[in-house]
Amino acid sequence: MDNYGLTCHLGLYGIISKCCKLKLPPKIRKRDESLLFLKQLVKNPKSLGALVPSSIVLADFMCRHIDLTKNPRIIEIGAGTGRFTQALLKNGLPPENLCVVELDPIMFEFLQKNFPNICIIKGNANQLPELLPEAWNNADVIVSGIPMVNLSFQDQQQIIQACFKSLSPSGSFLQFTYGPLSPLPARKLGLRQKRLGHVLLNLPPATVWRYWQPLSHETRQKRSPINRLKHQGLHQLKRLKKTILKGSTSHEKN
Repeated sequence: MDNYGLTCHLGLYGIISKCCKLKLPPKIRKRDESLLFLKQLVKNPKSLGALVPSSIVLADFMCRHIDLTKNPRIIEIGAGTGRFTQALLKNGLPPENLCVVELDPIMFEFLQKNFPNICIIKGNANQLPELLPEAWNNADVIVSGIPMVNLSFQDQQQIIQACFKSLSPSGSFLQFTYGPLSPLPARKLGLRQKRLGHVLLNLPPATVWRYWQPLSHETRQKRSPINRLKHQGLHQLKRLKKTILKGSTSHEKN
């Protein structure tokens, strides 16, 4: 890419930054972030999928679809320059509840330097269960910045299988994309999907999707309100039976 092309990309980055009122933490220099992103874009465009980093507006939109009041355990894959990392921490997620996985060695070093208080792992998301510390099994949410539409179905399948092995049965997978259609073939992957909405203040405009695995029949039975009521009723009957037996025993002794 020539100097003119780089200048154009920097100009676009400046426009979207002003429109979205980006406020990066003081420890991250915006120029360092944009230059790193552009350098990696020239090196491997398919690994990034966009001309500029995701906007804070997009990152905040994804955060609003995670119940951070419950202090969920979140894994972020394909973190890039850390836009979603920043947003999650800014919106109240404790640093110890966030684990970040990044494949690119330069991006990994950038994340380590700027987020020293969180768990950051260098590796491929398709090996997620092997990469994560044992304490990170059964996470609540995975946030993905990987451009899934640029991957083959086989690569998508490997990543998704690895991710859902690392999630709790009720866990969900959040993914953004730049087209109107789902970036993942949910039915072929055995997933359910829901489009959460569109974010226009991003370059290019983005759509956010949530994916989850259908609960097994056994799990649905356990979580069913009717079955919970049945369980509570049986428990109360057992307690009543014990009380009656104790009463009759005392009466016989008297």
